[in-house]
Amino acid sequence: MKFEKKIYGDPLVNAIIAKAEGQKTHSRPYVWVSGDKEYSHITGGVILPKIDVPGFLLTIAVRSESNIIECLDEYESMDAYELIKKAQGIQTEYGVGVIQNWWGNPEELMSLVNEKNIEGNPVYISAPIDSNQKDAFQIYIARLVVGLSETYQTFFINNCQRLRNHISSFVPDGSERADKNPAIYLAGSIIHTLLLARPWEQAVETIQLIPTEFDEFQLYEQEQRKINLYHQLYGMTV
Repeated sequence: MKFEKKIYGDPLVNAIIAKAEGQKTHSRPYVWVSGDKEYSHITGGVILPKIDVPGFLLTIAVRSESNIIECLDEYESMDAYELIKKAQGIQTEYGVGVIQNWWGNPEELMSLVNEKNIEGNPVYISAPIDSNQKDAFQIYIARLVVGLSETYQTFFINNCQRLRNHISSFVPDGSERADKNPAIYLAGSIIHTLLLARPWEQAVETIQLIPTEFDEFQLYEQEQRKINLYHQLYGMTV
């Protein structure tokens, strides 16, 4: 396995300390270790190829302590099935539980993923934050540009040379399209999602579930009987 899980601290103690210090969140009590690198979160993303543009796969990690994001692996292919097989291979290589989901378009990916998931080692797809917005690609471009800026750099490409080439040749002019720039879209969407969701953190406050009282349930039952009666008598609901 490429990564090992290093557990430290106690979740309850961490939560109490964070609450005492006025923090809304605290870091999960474990990191993923490979050599001298420690990552608080590792994830990936997949985007399918188009007729004239290859699809892309990225794995990205968040350094513990600094929250710097860096590219770990990349893969480019015109074969959609090869991308899914690559994702499965990476899950096996990285280790159990390291990558819990991949970011991408569930509507496009799930039919392919489900075929491969029959073989075991399932690949789970989640939609990136703001992917339903009309200007999603512009949001992701802006996030990528800021992440790579010298002043506020939070994203390091490292040895992901294909991604580096795509970014170097990309010229934002307001008319760019996501389907023509899958690598740019994918990198920006993952970085944007990570920085907003911060999945390596846990909330200090928990929401206490309030059970339904018997009287409330009885009122609900009465209302349902009333609706059913109207439907039987008049063929309508209230």
